[in-house]
Amino acid sequence: MENNMSAIDKLFDENNNDNIVLYNEKGEATEFEQVAIIPHGGKIYALLSLAKPTDDIGEDEGLVFSIETGEEGKKTLSLVTDDAVIDAVFKVYEDLLDELEESDELFDDEPEDLLDEILADLDDEE
Repeated sequence: MENNMSAIDKLFDENNNDNIVLYNEKGEATEFEQVAIIPHGGKIYALLSLAKPTDDIGEDEGLVFSIETGEEGKKTLSLVTDDAVIDAVFKVYEDLLDELEESDELFDDEPEDLLDEILADLDDEE
């Protein structure tokens, strides 16, 4: 996979399963595994887990990032700290997992068709 892809590009590339490296305000890198892209409340969220769990965040825990449009239209990831939003995003994720367990129909679709459906649903929410 191309190394100079942005984190956002990697998230929306259905052929990419590479980890995503994000940098904090001090320039320190943290590597994340992709879990899911979740539309909720007119926004899109990325559910990521640490590639190397820490004492504070275990391997079975995820972090929620909102996809924001910054300066000059550039999309960025921003860590969500609002517990209500985090809970709502995880609820949507759990509901999606339940749907997958109940129905094999989703596996018949091509990944780009599923992404189109998610984005269409997001447009409908706005």
